[in-house]
Amino acid sequence: MSETPQQQLTLQQQIMISVLVTPAETAKLLNTTAGVLAVWRSSRRYGLRFVKIGRKVMYRREDIQKFIEARTMPGVEESRPRRSRRRAA
Repeated sequence: MSETPQQQLTLQQQIMISVLVTPAETAKLLNTTAGVLAVWRSSRRYGLRFVKIGRKVMYRREDIQKFIEARTMPGVEESRPRRSRRRAA
């Protein structure tokens, strides 16, 4: 039995919704609060992209990952070029 276009659209919507997370879930991932995320959205301070569906705000997992990666700083070993140590003869 094949799916009707209406059923297929519903499946596509379900897949799309599964990649969306709430502000509360996003806040947990970023170790902050949903209130802070609301301030970031209104001030556009950090550029964390969000999806607005009516009055509901959601975040795409992909955008959260990009946000984290853009703010990941190199560690001490990664940031310094290695110097070769010469031994005194």
